[in-house]
Amino acid sequence: MPVIPHWINNFLGALKRMPNPAEAKKLVNSCWNNFRHPFKKL
Repeated sequence: MPVIPHWINNFLGALKRMPNPAEAKKLVNSCWNNFRHPFKKL
């Protein structure tokens, strides 16, 4: 089993606590942008 980075755990925990799909989508987008951002510079 690969180790899951803590930010993924935080993210999944936040999704479970979030009843609002629009908020969840916003969170997904911000996480994706944070993840993708370093690669844009390459």
